[in-house]
Amino acid sequence: MSDFDPEQLQAPQQVVERPIVVVVFGVLGFVLGGYPFINTYPQLYRIIVPALTGKMAVSGMPLFLLSCLVSVGLSIWLIVLSIGLLRMKKWARRGSIIYAWVRIGLDTVTRGYTAVIILLGLASPPKDGRWHFWVTYAGMTLIAFIYPVLLLIFMKTEKVKRAFAAIGG
Repeated sequence: MSDFDPEQLQAPQQVVERPIVVVVFGVLGFVLGGYPFINTYPQLYRIIVPALTGKMAVSGMPLFLLSCLVSVGLSIWLIVLSIGLLRMKKWARRGSIIYAWVRIGLDTVTRGYTAVIILLGLASPPKDGRWHFWVTYAGMTLIAFIYPVLLLIFMKTEKVKRAFAAIGG
C-alpha cells in the first residue's frame, strides 16, 4: 500500500490579504448608507404634513420628494457596494469608483445650486448670522466631499487593485 495521494500535488491556493482600507470603506458604507433611512422619514413628516394641512406652500414639494428618492436610492446602492467590498467582489470596487464620481457630481451641482439661489436672493440665510451661515455651509460642503473623494483615491491604489485582481471575484 502506498501513501501517495495525487490530490496533494495540486498547487496551493493563493492567499490574498484583504486591504484594511477595503474593510474601512465597507463598514463606512453601511453607516453612511443607513443614515438617509433614519433621516428621510422625519424630513418627509416635517415637510409633507404641513403641506397637506395647508400650513405650507407646496411649490418645492416635487423637488424635495425627488431629492428624498435619489438619497434613498444612493443609500441602497452604497449598502450593496459595501457588502460587495467586504466580500471582495470586483464589481463592488468598480461600482464604488462610479459611486464616488456620481456623488461628487451630484454634490457639486446641489451645493452650487443652493449657493447661487442664496446669492441671487431667492432664499436668504439668517439675517443675524450671514457670515456664520457661509462658514458653516463651506465646512459642510467640504465634509460632504470627504467620503467620495477618499473612496475614489483608495479604490484606485495599486494594493487594492492587486487584491481584487488576485481574488478574481
